[in-house]
Amino acid sequence: MKSSPWPRVSIITDDGQSVPAIAPLIISASRATDIPALFGDWLLDRLAKGHIRWTNPFNGKPQFVSFENTRLIVFWSKNPAPFLPHLDKIDRKGIRYFFQLTVNDYERERFEPGIPQLDNRISATIDLAHRIGKEKLLWRFDPLILTDTLTTKRLLEKIERIGDRIAHAVSRLTVSFLTPYRSVLRRMLRSGIDTLKPSAEAVESMGSGLAALGKKWGVEVVTCSENADMSAHGILPGSCIDPLYIGRVFSEEPALMRLIGTARDNNLFEEPAAIRLRLKDPGQRPLCGCMISKDIGSYGTCTQGCIYCYARGRTTQHWIPTQKS
Repeated sequence: MKSSPWPRVSIITDDGQSVPAIAPLIISASRATDIPALFGDWLLDRLAKGHIRWTNPFNGKPQFVSFENTRLIVFWSKNPAPFLPHLDKIDRKGIRYFFQLTVNDYERERFEPGIPQLDNRISATIDLAHRIGKEKLLWRFDPLILTDTLTTKRLLEKIERIGDRIAHAVSRLTVSFLTPYRSVLRRMLRSGIDTLKPSAEAVESMGSGLAALGKKWGVEVVTCSENADMSAHGILPGSCIDPLYIGRVFSEEPALMRLIGTARDNNLFEEPAAIRLRLKDPGQRPLCGCMISKDIGSYGTCTQGCIYCYARGRTTQHWIPTQKS
C-alpha cells in the first residue's frame, strides 16, 4: 500500500493505547457503504471520540484515522433521510460537507431492493436541498444498466422523470455505465439479468439525450470513471471529489485552499487539468478524477442489497459500527 499523503498524529484508542494515525483533511463517507443511510449514529459517535479504526479490505491491515484535521466530509448515499437530523451536529463541529446522492429508478427491475421507494427518495432529496442548498447536492444516476429491455430510450425516460422533479434541487448530474466487474456480472447472471456492453450507438444515444436533458434543466452533466466518450455532446469526464468544485464552494476554508493550491479567487497560473492531475487520488481507478480523500467505509457492510454493487461481500473483515473502533 502506498504511503498516506496525510500527516500523522498520535491518538489514544478506546482501550487507552497510544497509536499513530493519519489525519486527513477530506473524509469520504463512503464509496464502500451507505454511512448516511445506515451508520449515521456510529459516525457521530466516532466524530465525538475523534478517530476510527479502519481495516484495509485488500490486505486486512488496520489503520487508525484521526478527525483532528478534517475540514470536509463527502457523503455518498442513496437514502439521506435518516441522516438529516445529524446535520446540525456536523455543522456545530464546523466541518463542511457535500453530498453525492444516487437517485436511480430501478424499481420495476428490483435492482435496489433495500432502499426506499422512489417517491420517498425524491422527497428526501428535496428536503436535503432545502437544508444544505442545491450547490452542495450532486445527483448521480449510476450505474446506467443496459439489457435487452432496458434500452437507452428507457433509461433516458427514467432519468427525465426523476430530473423533472429534482433538477431544481441539484447542481450536477453524474452518470456512468455499469463497470463489468466479474463478481457483479456473475451475480446479475444468477439473477437472470444479462447486461449489454454499451455500443457506439448506445453511447451516442445516451450522450445526445443527456445533453438535451441537461440543457432543459440547466444542470451540468458529467461522466464518472467512464471509457465511453460523450464529449461530442458537451458531456465531459467529471470529478466527484473535484478540487475546482471544492475551491469554489468552500473557499472560506484556508486549509482546503492550501491543499488545492488556489486562492479565494482561484489560481490563475495553473490549468484545471493540471490541478486535478496533481491532486488525483492514487487509490482510485485510473479513470477516476477524484482528488485525494480518506474513505472510512468498509466493503460487505451495506444492507441495501443493490445487485450491481461492487462492494458486496468483498472484505477480509466485517466492520461492525457498534463495536469499538
